[in-house]
Amino acid sequence: MDNYLTKAESAESVAGAFFRQATAKRVDTDAVIYNSITNAHPGVPITTVPEWNCSLRAYAASGHATIEAAQSTGDQKFWPDSLRWTVFLPPSKRLDGGEGIVADEVFFESYFYKWQNQTFLVYFADGRDGQEPWPTVRNQYILGDKGAARTLVETAGRWNSVLHDEIWVFNQGYWHKDTTLYRAIQKSHWEDVILDKSLKEDLVDTVQRFFDSRDEYDKLRVPWKRGVIFYGPPGNGKTISIKATMHTLYNRTPPIPTLYVKSLVGFAPPEYSIESIFRKARQEAPCYLVFEDLDSLVTDQVRSFFLNAVDGLSENEGILMIGSTNHLDRLDPGIAKRPSRFDRKYLFPDPDFGQRVKYCHYWQKKLSDNKEIGFPDEICEATAKITDAFSFAYIQEAFVSALLEIAREKDKDGKKEVDDLKEVQDRWELLELDGVKPDLKEKDLDDYILWRKLKHQIEMLRKELAKERTSNLPSPSTSQKSETQQRLLSPFGQPLAENDHSTPSSDGALPGNDEVISLIEAYFEHIYALPWYAFLHQRSVMQRCREGKIEDCLKLAICAVTAQRLQLEPYCRESSAIWAQKAEDILLQYMESPSTSRLQALILIVRYRVEVGHFSRAFMLAALAGRSAVALRLNYERPELRFLAQEVRRRLMWSCFALDGNFSVGLREFETSPPEHVFLQLPCPETAFEEDAPVATAPLRATSFDKPERMGTYAACIRLQAIRTDIMRLTRRLASSFVPPDELMHIVRRFEDELQHLYRSLAESDRYNPKIFSYCARPARILMVHECWHQAYTDLYRIFLTGYREAAPPSAMEGVPREEILRRRTLCLNHALSIVQIFTAFSEQCTVQTIDFDTAICAYHSARIILFNAQTDVVTQSLSMPAALEKAAFCQSIMNRYFRDSPVVEPMKRELEMLIARNSSENIANSAVQVPSEEVLEGHLSRLADEARTRQRLAIHSLIGRADFVDDSNEVTSPAPPGEYPSSTVNAGERPLRQRLIRSNPNVKVAPQIFRTHGSLIGVTQSPQPKQTDQLIEPMINEPTNYAQEDQNQWLDGMRLAFNPWMGWPETLETYGFTQDLDDDYF
Repeated sequence: MDNYLTKAESAESVAGAFFRQATAKRVDTDAVIYNSITNAHPGVPITTVPEWNCSLRAYAASGHATIEAAQSTGDQKFWPDSLRWTVFLPPSKRLDGGEGIVADEVFFESYFYKWQNQTFLVYFADGRDGQEPWPTVRNQYILGDKGAARTLVETAGRWNSVLHDEIWVFNQGYWHKDTTLYRAIQKSHWEDVILDKSLKEDLVDTVQRFFDSRDEYDKLRVPWKRGVIFYGPPGNGKTISIKATMHTLYNRTPPIPTLYVKSLVGFAPPEYSIESIFRKARQEAPCYLVFEDLDSLVTDQVRSFFLNAVDGLSENEGILMIGSTNHLDRLDPGIAKRPSRFDRKYLFPDPDFGQRVKYCHYWQKKLSDNKEIGFPDEICEATAKITDAFSFAYIQEAFVSALLEIAREKDKDGKKEVDDLKEVQDRWELLELDGVKPDLKEKDLDDYILWRKLKHQIEMLRKELAKERTSNLPSPSTSQKSETQQRLLSPFGQPLAENDHSTPSSDGALPGNDEVISLIEAYFEHIYALPWYAFLHQRSVMQRCREGKIEDCLKLAICAVTAQRLQLEPYCRESSAIWAQKAEDILLQYMESPSTSRLQALILIVRYRVEVGHFSRAFMLAALAGRSAVALRLNYERPELRFLAQEVRRRLMWSCFALDGNFSVGLREFETSPPEHVFLQLPCPETAFEEDAPVATAPLRATSFDKPERMGTYAACIRLQAIRTDIMRLTRRLASSFVPPDELMHIVRRFEDELQHLYRSLAESDRYNPKIFSYCARPARILMVHECWHQAYTDLYRIFLTGYREAAPPSAMEGVPREEILRRRTLCLNHALSIVQIFTAFSEQCTVQTIDFDTAICAYHSARIILFNAQTDVVTQSLSMPAALEKAAFCQSIMNRYFRDSPVVEPMKRELEMLIARNSSENIANSAVQVPSEEVLEGHLSRLADEARTRQRLAIHSLIGRADFVDDSNEVTSPAPPGEYPSSTVNAGERPLRQRLIRSNPNVKVAPQIFRTHGSLIGVTQSPQPKQTDQLIEPMINEPTNYAQEDQNQWLDGMRLAFNPWMGWPETLETYGFTQDLDDDYF
């Protein structure tokens, strides 16, 4: 054996072999180098060690060994001692400073390696031949005693296998140690994670307890492994929670390594990557294995292979798997639901108000050393109020963008920003509405540049968020598109090939599963925001749909309602009607066995029938819904059930209660779900419903007005309907019987107190401000809450508008102080104006596709009240007629925009159009009363004689009034003897042409014939009204003092009956077939 340690010139021949190989045809570099070393150093033991898992250089760099270059000393030196690239490495982050370094990338070299009194000659060679699919192959050839060399390899290898300020990351098909990720997790602490306290504690406990419980698992004979899923909207803390967990585990003794999977894509198929990942995890166990964005990593191609790896056909002992996803419903059920895989799931929802305040305080602390930017505590709360439905990531973006904008404006010309502090003050805020004071905090905060910039950025982000949420939904109706566009567009707005058969078939079969899911997603994106459709739980429905477990009737009903409400072409006409009919057929087939899913479908079908104008069918089906709800005992609480199940029951029952609002407001005989038979709390806020987070909720009516209740917008809508129903009962009571003035004012004040209490019970983020529609999560529902709140006041105060059609009789106002009457008349106008102003803000700030038709009722009534006040002097400061007409025209445009073809709203639109035309200056001269033909008059009188007791009794219930039910009692009995009954009773065959036309074709639009007469109505007795001792105004010609004085013939063909149950016509009880001495308790 030669003395190789003193004959360094031998490296010359080895170097020659390398360079000859590297500059010629490469066959097998490893073999060539090994053979050359053997020839250069005959008899010296050689130990070949790959560098990838045992780097001698890295081991030496850590201080465990030293390296000295081996220099050739021969005279005939031809080959260099090493081959390396000298490269400049710039600083990894310029912001951190530094100028970069010069480093070498070595391909070949030889050196003396000194370790523990041992010296080795080591050759290092890059063995790439240019054909290997795997990463670079670098070998180390150790010359020296075999035993000592193996000990060196074992020691250095063990050191290399341990993380040293690094994280294992799998990317591009192989594992590598990542120092950048390590530095990032060192900055992540649980103290910085803003989550619900119980959720955070549970997360920490779950992880720590797993790694502390191996003995317990062994004792119970269960595998020591666990799987956890973090899910929820993006930007809400999933990633930082994973990093905080990494940090915590790294600081344990001994440390728990983290294995982070970035991608399955690599030089080999993804199955190879999965095998490599779990092989490494088993090797490193106990360990923390992280799959971020699990739904995008595990595709259908590798799902089966991944599940087998997770199940552990090989042992997975000691592995805690964490998977994160923004879309739990996109995960395969075998991953998301199968026990022993990922058996715990944690929801990371959008932050609530308190969490948003904490996050703003976090930014306040970060900016505490910047004295130029004022950041008081009030900005934290104000920002939290206007960032409802924002993730932490969106709030962060708002702060970053606002600060950057401030910095840019300060740098501009070296001057600070000079803001145009133009005040845009909503009139509603200027009104003092019975104790609701305008909130002046925001005005005060406008003095701070940070607050002004934050508001601007949040408004832009809100629009971006709304656009993001609607970008993947079906397109709206293409009815206004050109014929060419309609022909070339598919159901979802994409180009459709001529031979594409994806459009709905003539038999009404549902489209493919992907389109069905898109329709259901569109339901939750757009229609769920309407409170009477908010009884379905999105996650549950989507999960059942993807698993194929949803009942056909519910799937058909959702698709029919979605296509009809959103006017989705080509579904919104024939297909939606067929889907609705199929759903209805299924429901009637199983009528005797109701279930929760079937009742959900039935309520949707009732809503569908109302929307398309099938009022008779809707009325009958609504009764079936009420019976089904009672049969299922939904009107009682079930505290033994889990919270989500209880909440679904509540919402379903309250939806049945809401159906009565379409047909019966306070008239008991038509109610199917009266409130006194519903023994339930109100629905919980949406966040609690979505997260299945138990919360206590309020009853239907407040028992005390002293302390605000926690109330969501859905609950507010239900309570408002109950309050408005009682106000309507008061209106009818005033028309039929005398109410003492003191009692009347006591009732009015109690309604006022209850409405104010309701408003105070709303969350801060749900209370009205001029910009609320630009950032709230569900603008349509916020619109309905605030419009109906103002409408409740309008319903209450219009009884004081003497001369108005729905006003109380003049005698009812006798004894009421004049100042009380004048004050409430003014408030009535103010609330009507507020309705218009809210509509204005809504139309400017958001682009929702559908709103509830109750908002059309609010628009209709506000326009009527504004026009009425402009004609009279019932208030001291009223609008001019041009201004009133402008607001009425705006209300008309809202109704035309959102209810263009709605049969429910059409009669209101027609009467409003008539009122605007009558009051327009250019039409005053031509507003002569039109006299109908003799045939029309005769037909109208005969019809009233035939159906007065039925139709007029239902006059307050518009949809029942339009349901066209006929009393055919005479047709099922033998003919009466001549002269026994009044000749005014006619059979159906004798009805005039106009009536038969409407009956035979309910969709035909027959222009109303408006006329006046002084004759009394057949079958109705008119009672003279007591003379008003202190009449404030004279009755107007178009707004009679009360219904008994109004000419009945003005409203032909059920125009009066066509509007809605909230009209509040003050008919006498005899009109309904009741006696005057009926007990008031009936109401």
